[in-house]
Amino acid sequence: MKYMKAKKNRTILVNKPMNDMVIGEKAFFDGDGIYLIHGKCYVDTNFSVSPKKNEIHTVPIERIGPEKGDFELDFFTIEIFYPKFITQQIYNMLHDDAVMLVEDVEMEVYDPSNYRTKMFPRMDWGELIENLIANNEVLDVKPDDKTSMEDKQALRECIKKKLSEFDLSELRTYEKEFTGPTQEEKAEGRVNFVADENILRYIIKRIVILEEEQAVTQGKKAELIKDKALTDMSMDELNTALAESKATEDFERSALIRDEMKTRPKVMN
Repeated sequence: MKYMKAKKNRTILVNKPMNDMVIGEKAFFDGDGIYLIHGKCYVDTNFSVSPKKNEIHTVPIERIGPEKGDFELDFFTIEIFYPKFITQQIYNMLHDDAVMLVEDVEMEVYDPSNYRTKMFPRMDWGELIENLIANNEVLDVKPDDKTSMEDKQALRECIKKKLSEFDLSELRTYEKEFTGPTQEEKAEGRVNFVADENILRYIIKRIVILEEEQAVTQGKKAELIKDKALTDMSMDELNTALAESKATEDFERSALIRDEMKTRPKVMN
């Protein structure tokens, strides 16, 4: 008997023109649609946006209103835009209704010697991890490579800054990723080039802080529910209060809560 693999549902990402974005939509704009001419920045709305970042669509964009110019572009990226000189073709293009002048854009001359302070902080999470892996691969072969060691330290700081914005579930996921290989993995010759004790210690510290904050928040909520009159509580709050009173063996309060719950109308499915 032959067995056929079931086809999985796939999400197809479709690129579309920038002007087809709806209010509140966020995407990534084609960097080739951005022109620097005579110290001014222009955006050609004929170019497309993508729901996901890729090699072509690199500039974060959001539509904030219904009018032609109601867009916000985030130029704080590692994208480098090269200035263009006026030609007849460029001149004609600038008079196209689809091309918009972008205000309040500060130009910055690219200086490759400042990549640690200029480029690293502008990288997104994926770019930071890719660079960390590349540095760890170099250091695996040349442990004393000074440039890679300094790069790694700068990348660590940028990674930790982004980790400070993550919630508990995300941190717990990355705790596993930054942990070194197990004895079994080492025996198999497998190397985890993302593993980093410095970052791992930071993640563990953040998890402890967030767990403590969560416990305090939950404790305050429990006290608030306990102090609240039973008649003012919702059914969800009553269920929470009942579970708490059972856990603390407060049988008198449990009985009062159950009596209150019996007075509530039944919810029909």
